[in-house]
Amino acid sequence: MFLPPICLSTDNPGVFGSQLTDEFYLAATAWEASYSELAVMTRASLQHCFAPPPVRRALLRRHEQALRAFEQRFLRPGWRDRLPAARVSPYARNQLAIPAAGPTGAQGNAMMGA
Repeated sequence: MFLPPICLSTDNPGVFGSQLTDEFYLAATAWEASYSELAVMTRASLQHCFAPPPVRRALLRRHEQALRAFEQRFLRPGWRDRLPAARVSPYARNQLAIPAAGPTGAQGNAMMGA
């Protein structure tokens, strides 16, 4: 069975004020997407973007390096202690009812697949 790729994006961020980070936050909290599911979505967005093939390949290489660096830094015991204070966009605070201090507790754990 063919399943289409799933990618996250923003719809006219200049008008709505939504950032891609907000969309990932929603995917992790409202849809309970795991870290690995979010990583698959980020890869799909690069694999299916309208950039020329050499640019897509370069972006995917950089992305994989960034994912590995992120995983080494944060996806291990005590990861929450190493996170800087979360910065939340005005859109997230106003539209998603996220406190200015950022995600904490169960919501923060859901974001990392914990």
